[in-house]
Amino acid sequence: MPYIIKCFQFFFSSSIFIFSSISAAYSSEELTETQQKIIIENIVKNIHQHSIYLDISITVKEKLTENFTNYKYLGYEDRASFSARITKDLKAITLDPLIKVTLAQSKKKTLAADLNNSVKIIEDNVGLVELNLSSSKIEIDSLFSKLVEADSLVLDLRDSDTSELATIEYLSGYLFSQKTLLTKIYWKDSDQLQPYWASEKVTGKKRPDVPLYLLTNANTSGSAEIFAASLKQLKRAYAVGENTAGNINSRRDFSIGNGLSISMPYGKVSQSAKELAYAKPDLLVVSFLAFQETYPMAKHSAMEYRVKQGRGTPQETYSVNRDKITYPDWQFYKGSCLIKYRLAEPSYNETTQKYQFPYQVMYYGNDRVKMQYQLGNQRENTTQKISFGKKNTVRAGITQGFLSHNKPAILRCKVLS
Repeated sequence: MPYIIKCFQFFFSSSIFIFSSISAAYSSEELTETQQKIIIENIVKNIHQHSIYLDISITVKEKLTENFTNYKYLGYEDRASFSARITKDLKAITLDPLIKVTLAQSKKKTLAADLNNSVKIIEDNVGLVELNLSSSKIEIDSLFSKLVEADSLVLDLRDSDTSELATIEYLSGYLFSQKTLLTKIYWKDSDQLQPYWASEKVTGKKRPDVPLYLLTNANTSGSAEIFAASLKQLKRAYAVGENTAGNINSRRDFSIGNGLSISMPYGKVSQSAKELAYAKPDLLVVSFLAFQETYPMAKHSAMEYRVKQGRGTPQETYSVNRDKITYPDWQFYKGSCLIKYRLAEPSYNETTQKYQFPYQVMYYGNDRVKMQYQLGNQRENTTQKISFGKKNTVRAGITQGFLSHNKPAILRCKVLS
């Protein structure tokens, strides 16, 4: 048995060595001048037929042919170095920082390939979503089934660099109440401007009004950029993080012969001249701080959302509406404390089954003072300590719970210092 194992190990090791040697030899295969010329012709042909660079193929042909004629590619006979040199020239000509010639057999693994959908409902009912934009409709349905009770959403698009436009359409259907135009893309091959819409129908519960935040970074690329830019432009989401990769136009690889391919945009997102080729966040911060900066905003938005729906606690309702609360006339306290007060209509706390009153207290004396007063009625009361720094200083707050909805009064007050 040990002999068989050793034979197997030798065979397996030899196979890896042979395969690696063949791959290395293939990648370092030298190109003849004729092959270089054919590759250049194929580059020009593909740019003319498939690229969104409508008028640049002639310039590409002239520049690359000039370089070839002047022996600028002499010494770049192996495919790897020739690819790198051609890429450098194409970037200079097209001003596209992402255009690239590569070895066709080397398939880049996308960052999003390892991303899985995950949902965490964190403090204050904020839904944090790590999102794979290549998800199926069933996976998106499952995702949103876990978010039906969330009061704000944070979608993490950092390192998301692949997706299907159909996925974005269906996902966006959960975020809009009706069919909504997301973007238009001009496809060179078909010579058509195709609209992309948020799906009108989805399987689960739509969340068109829930506050939405997006996290982006420099690796947010491709269709993920379209998704982020569309939601931002439609004012449906607030983006936090870094500028995205600048790869918003749809790209694909085209074969140019001799085991090489060119990656270039073949679909152009329709946008005005003032719009950028990347999604610019509303709040620009480094990637690793994006969630830290977003979370306090998401919590506040969740509170506002609950209050708007009538589900907020009295404290939350007071916090959100404190500038809109209507108070009656001031009542003077009849005693040694130089204060007057007023109370607004109460909010009912269903959890404690008690009433809570927003109130204001104003000091009309001249000196700094610290007081203690008792607010309530003959059956129940609460004691407060409060400091005033100058005349006409107003202190505001909300009382603890009272069983009665009848307005309390300041029963007692004394000056502490």
